[in-house]
Amino acid sequence: MALLSQNTSTRAAVVLFAMCGAALLPRTAMATSIRERFNRAHGLYLKWEQTHQASDLEDALHELGLAAKAAPANTTVLQWQGFLYMKQGSYEQALPPLTKAAELNHRLYQPLINLGYCNNALQHYTEAALAYSRAIDVLQTEQKSRNNPVLQASLFQSAFDLGNVRYQLHQYAAAETAYQQALAFNKQLPQNISKEKKLAYLGIQPAAYRTAKAYNALGVALLAQKHFAEAVNALQKAASAQPGNAVWLRHLGNASHDLALAQPVGSADQKTAWRQAENAYAAALNLEPHNYAIRENMGIALVEMGHYQKGMEAFKQAEADRSAAGKSAGASPQALFHYGLAAMHAGSRTEAVNLMQQASAADPSLAEAWHWQGYMQLQQKQYPQAIKSLQHALLLQPNSADVNLNLGSALFQSGDYPAAETRFQQLVKLQPHAAWPEYYLGNALLKQNKLQMAQTAYQKAVQLDPHGTDIPGGQAYSALGYALLAQKEYSAAANAYSFASEQNPKNQDALRGLAITRYQLALQGNAPDQWHQAEISLQQAVAQNQNDVQLSIALAKAQMKTQSFPAAEATMQQLVQRDPGSIAALEALAQTQMNAGHLNAAAGTLKTVLAKQPDNLVVMRQLAGTYMTLTDYQDAVPVNQTILQQDPADSKTAINQVNALLHLNRQNQAVSLMQQTAPLANNPQDRALLYQMLGYQLYLKSTTNPQNMRHSEQMAERFYQLSRQLEPHNVNTLRGLGVISEKLGAYDHALAYYTAAIHQQPSDASLYVARGVCYEKLRKIKLAIADYHKAVQLDPQNAIARANLQRFAVLPH
Repeated sequence: MALLSQNTSTRAAVVLFAMCGAALLPRTAMATSIRERFNRAHGLYLKWEQTHQASDLEDALHELGLAAKAAPANTTVLQWQGFLYMKQGSYEQALPPLTKAAELNHRLYQPLINLGYCNNALQHYTEAALAYSRAIDVLQTEQKSRNNPVLQASLFQSAFDLGNVRYQLHQYAAAETAYQQALAFNKQLPQNISKEKKLAYLGIQPAAYRTAKAYNALGVALLAQKHFAEAVNALQKAASAQPGNAVWLRHLGNASHDLALAQPVGSADQKTAWRQAENAYAAALNLEPHNYAIRENMGIALVEMGHYQKGMEAFKQAEADRSAAGKSAGASPQALFHYGLAAMHAGSRTEAVNLMQQASAADPSLAEAWHWQGYMQLQQKQYPQAIKSLQHALLLQPNSADVNLNLGSALFQSGDYPAAETRFQQLVKLQPHAAWPEYYLGNALLKQNKLQMAQTAYQKAVQLDPHGTDIPGGQAYSALGYALLAQKEYSAAANAYSFASEQNPKNQDALRGLAITRYQLALQGNAPDQWHQAEISLQQAVAQNQNDVQLSIALAKAQMKTQSFPAAEATMQQLVQRDPGSIAALEALAQTQMNAGHLNAAAGTLKTVLAKQPDNLVVMRQLAGTYMTLTDYQDAVPVNQTILQQDPADSKTAINQVNALLHLNRQNQAVSLMQQTAPLANNPQDRALLYQMLGYQLYLKSTTNPQNMRHSEQMAERFYQLSRQLEPHNVNTLRGLGVISEKLGAYDHALAYYTAAIHQQPSDASLYVARGVCYEKLRKIKLAIADYHKAVQLDPQNAIARANLQRFAVLPH
């Protein structure tokens, strides 16, 4: 904010010196030659005043130089010499004679005033301040001895100029004191002093202007000290003293603006200050309607007041006025920044980003411009650009909570979770009592799978904001529930999700999380009441999001656990209708149909899945198992065959296929299949069973094909032995080996196998009969009779045992 021109402010002092030295030197004061030179110099000066011919001023200085040589201690000559150098603009040359004159006579104020002027022009502000201060002291002493309006005017001007150089030295409090002193001197001046003919040549301004410029300067000094209210008061007095001056009004607008920013946001005092700023700028524009600088300030004030559309209009008009004035330079960085804010709030985000970029380019230290352009780039999902802008803002404002938040958010959205964590950690330090920094920190930690740390952050968030005032909608509790759920802390997760649902019954994440946690609790406890709770929660969650396949499947499983099979099937039917292409939904529907006993429907659903995923082995196995349960062996065979082609080691499918082939009387195919798959079977028990079944089929073959009977019996024994190696105590394998050994005439072996089988299954009557027959073959009749008796004891209706006992006439009554 520029002060008044020094050329104007010191004119009175310069002319005052000219007046005081204009008279011819007294004849008794010095030699005639000196007096003549001085008078010639004075005449040349007066001529220069009329014509402004540089040669006249140079000739006058030449005459004074000769006079000074002749009379080096003559203060009048020295004063004039310095004065004329000052008029020539040779300020450095003016300093020595003026300094010497002041030193020779401490009561002279004219050389001190001119010393102040020259030093000020040379930007020697400290020396200028010293000269003006000494001049004021001398003038005050003189004024006490004689009441002189000329001296009083010089006091006013010297104090004002002293304030100006103090301001240039950034000594704002000292400047304020000097301006206050100038106002006090001004009050002592006659109001019409500028109109008095005898003083008109002094160039003293009218009283209104003097008062206004002093109050304006005082207001500027107060503003520099951030004494906003006092500055506004001073500038209001300036505007009142001279209403038609746009400078005072612009300064008043600026001071009111700064006062508004210093008030609590939204307070009555702030609104009052904003209105004062707007009114001051409006009044200034009435005087200078095309002053683009004032209109830009008006735009800034309007934007700060939230009048974004009016602000946009002000900035656009300022652009037009600037262009009409032929000014190629753009608006100030602050104006560009506020223009960008107005554009942002008007929805023109691209324009707003461009304006913020211009503002930050014009003033790279303007942190807010970097911040807001980064914020808008973040909103537009331009994450790399947003990160770059916000990093600039962070360098300028490392402790800004908003900058750390938005930079953390941009990093988070770009997937740089460790860097986002760092920003949110800083945010927590800056806002230790706020909940949302902890919440954002938890999100960054969760993305890095730092579950325990995320849980801690979320817990702090809910402790700081238990009622969801800062983080609405139960989001904090919902996030806490997610972290706990991920750690399988289901009870604690359920509690967190319950709080989230209480704060916001429509929070889908909370409803879903609560349903999932209760489902997991039911899986752990498997109690009816837990499944009932899980079913209720899942129903509520599915109602909120009917297309969530996982939820619907979980609901169906819970309904099956509560024996609500029709409801479970209906749940899956509805899901399939909503999402016919969901494989998971179709598979779950098939499962519910199987559990409900609707096997034909389940088979149809599984075939639909296979039509979409022909290589889905899991579904193939389910379909094959369904066919086997339905005893639809004809359809089961090709499905089992496809499975075995893809997974020859699938022992379960191999067993099912063997059974299906046997039921279809395709024994040869069954035997061939068992010979292929038994060595590959991935389950030892299933491999044992396949060998056992193979041995049995070969035994049957020996009974139906006498030509290859011996070979078949030997092969059957071989496979039974392979089965026994895998399962030494399997009763059916031992029984089979006993039968084959008996057929081969190896009764001792058969006896041993039957005995081993009886040890494993002593309640089987048929085993005692078989061993009794072996005893008979070995002529151990008593042991045979004992086994037949045991068989009848276990199974009184056993016909073979009774017939054998009858042969020995020992049938019990």
